[in-house]
Amino acid sequence: MRSKPSRASVSFDHPTDRSSTHAKKWSVRLRHTKRHSHLLNQAADVAENETATEPFVAVPPPDNYHKRSRSKLDASFIEGLPGGTSRIALLGVARGMFRSPYWIAHALLVPAALMLTTCEASRSEDDSQVQVQEPAPCFAGDDFFAASQFATRIGYLASAELAGRLPGSDGDTKARKYISESLACFGLQPVGSTFSQPFVDSEGHDTANVIGVLPGVDPDLKNEIIVVSAHHDHLGLDEQGQARLGANDNASGVATLLAVAHALVSRSQGPKRTLVFATFGAEELGLEGSIHYVAHPPAGLPIKNTVFVVNMDMVGRYDNDDLLYALDAKPGSPGRAAVDAVRPNFTDLNLDVDTMGDSSDQVSFAAVGVAGLFFHTPDSTCYHLPCDTAEKIDYPHLSRTAELITAVVESLANGSLL
Repeated sequence: MRSKPSRASVSFDHPTDRSSTHAKKWSVRLRHTKRHSHLLNQAADVAENETATEPFVAVPPPDNYHKRSRSKLDASFIEGLPGGTSRIALLGVARGMFRSPYWIAHALLVPAALMLTTCEASRSEDDSQVQVQEPAPCFAGDDFFAASQFATRIGYLASAELAGRLPGSDGDTKARKYISESLACFGLQPVGSTFSQPFVDSEGHDTANVIGVLPGVDPDLKNEIIVVSAHHDHLGLDEQGQARLGANDNASGVATLLAVAHALVSRSQGPKRTLVFATFGAEELGLEGSIHYVAHPPAGLPIKNTVFVVNMDMVGRYDNDDLLYALDAKPGSPGRAAVDAVRPNFTDLNLDVDTMGDSSDQVSFAAVGVAGLFFHTPDSTCYHLPCDTAEKIDYPHLSRTAELITAVVESLANGSLL
């Protein structure tokens, strides 16, 4: 296990205790990370020379980001499911239903599934011709972890309409728009007047990170920042023209981030530390969105004040190995302490806390000395392939995973990091 990394100590050695999926993911991203090592070094230089910055000041969102009235929100799972993806999303719910100790609650979705099957029979057989409706950015009620909400969000983000969310594509733009509207609807603060941090990726595409802030309330800790992250991009079409929709990689992480954000912003008491919810672009090209964030931190959110990062990448396939990784949870670290503190409430999840993390966006923060956790589930069959679709997601366990991550983030935001 590595200690809290500095710029000089970030290691790209191939770990020996990974599953084949880990090894595959590592080998692909290692090439990207080495190719972009100069960007990591530039980000480290920025952090080393960063001058004191005024703390984040919350400002009202711009007019086009007004929180929608709860009366206008779509409280119905059936109405909220995107056309053309509702059928497969419900199949994903059913796949994990009876494996979960909460199967009775999830079984309530079965009548909805039957109704949808009947309705879908009258639709065109070619779902690619169906216009997918963007779901409501908020859902009514306080069940932030309902499997149906994950099915709705992933069904949209991993739909044929968004075509794999390649950076700079129409699908990428639509995904970022939906994430921005959701963060605004929850009540998070933009950075300045926008939730978007634009950049141009290494292939010349205009894309952006999406960032929302939940300011800390403790006078002594509010200037300390915890980043909660997931990447929103994926790979677009493969060489045969098939869409790689990226349901697990990483619509699952984005949907989880949105659930965590909505749950924490709804608490009666705000977090002691400031929470930054960031979805990064161009991760598949070599962590480019998170590198850009570290090299060009938004106003009021200096990297020197960033004390921890919680990253989520591919968290929707618990059923693949009956396993959830909390990677980089080194014994004695704040991350391990936070996981251990909440673990007794999640005995239904098989949690691995003894494995080194793969290369995902937390590496960009590790390069400048920011410790972190990386939540991940293995996917031995559909990693970076067209079969990574919404119906393969294990929604009941994803719901529990999101609850666990929320508890971990809350522990980190309010507890000791020593």
